Amino acid sequence: MDLKELRSKSPEELRRLLQEFHVKMQAHRLKLSARQSTQTSELGQLKRVIARIETLLTASSRQS
Repeated sequence: MDLKELRSKSPEELRRLLQEFHVKMQAHRLKLSARQSTQTSELGQLKRVIARIETLLTASSRQS
């Protein structure tokens, strides 16, 4: 998910997405620990998206 898409969303949608990505990251960590997945780079990508969403939420709360 790129930054332009995230900026177009409301804070409520961003919070929902943040929760979804946290669940995805937890599931992926479990798959990696059980050796069911070998895509270690996906974990880093999920972390980056979560950080982008958190940054946008912080910026929007400061502007309000």
